[in-house]
Amino acid sequence: MRLKAVYIASLAALAVLVVFGVFRPMATTGQYSEVQRAHLLEGDDRWIIEFDIINHEEKDAGYSIEVVIGDEVYTEAVSIGAGRMFTYTHHIYRSQTSPGQVSFAVYRDGEPAPIERAIYFLR
Repeated sequence: MRLKAVYIASLAALAVLVVFGVFRPMATTGQYSEVQRAHLLEGDDRWIIEFDIINHEEKDAGYSIEVVIGDEVYTEAVSIGAGRMFTYTHHIYRSQTSPGQVSFAVYRDGEPAPIERAIYFLR
């Protein structure tokens, strides 16, 4: 009899876990930002850095983008609406630079650490 009660209790616990696993609402918005699809494209006369910044927050947010090519630093400030996305594109012309290292970083306003940092090597 005791074994039967333990068996029924374990089945009930398993059923509760399955119900929460299947029917628990998933969070569609988080309190974070992210960078997606970051890549370096190569063309005949240029390289192109392109990525998306996605603001998953429920309020507008500001971001700073920093691209470093050799000794040159390019910065841009953008504001992205709540739940919106911004596609950043930066062209690097072969006539303006020699092969070497290129990096970018994306900072959310007010935060010291970048939400994304990447380094590419131009050939």
